[in-house]
Amino acid sequence: MGYMFLLFGIVMLVVGGSNILSAQASSSWPTTEGEVLTSVVEKKRSRSKRKKNKAIRIPSPIKISTSKPTESYSYEALVSYSYSVAGDDYVGKRLAFGAITEGGQGRAEAICERYPVGSQVKVYYDPDDAESATLEVGIQGQVFFIPGLGAVFLLVGALILVIRRMRSAAEDQAQEWRPA
Repeated sequence: MGYMFLLFGIVMLVVGGSNILSAQASSSWPTTEGEVLTSVVEKKRSRSKRKKNKAIRIPSPIKISTSKPTESYSYEALVSYSYSVAGDDYVGKRLAFGAITEGGQGRAEAICERYPVGSQVKVYYDPDDAESATLEVGIQGQVFFIPGLGAVFLLVGALILVIRRMRSAAEDQAQEWRPA
């Protein structure tokens, strides 16, 4: 289990580190005019396996418990925009590197309100790969979420392995001290 945490942490650090570097680089990217094509809030329903117990009262001393899966909703801002670079047309979906566009309904609606359909936007594109573009540049706080979570996974994985090694060493030492 410790190795899984380590591996997951390393992957998150690499992906997050790449986002940080790209966010920093995007500040110096050239711009072009673009147009917002879509700007919608998508409601996503998820059912958890965790169940709430609900007691049913029947006219006897017996209580019967029923379980229903719990439902929760999240909302995601889905924004796309078109832009052209050197005569080639592109469609982008990135708002910012490391941007978190999913969460509460208010957050998703606020993002869509900033980018209404048909509005003109400034698109920053990578001069080496015009397909890579963003609407918001520079390092923003959200970009640190993935590498921060990766660091936590890495530390938890290392802690699990250290504790496991210490227990193993203690067991080995205890066996050496036992009389034969």
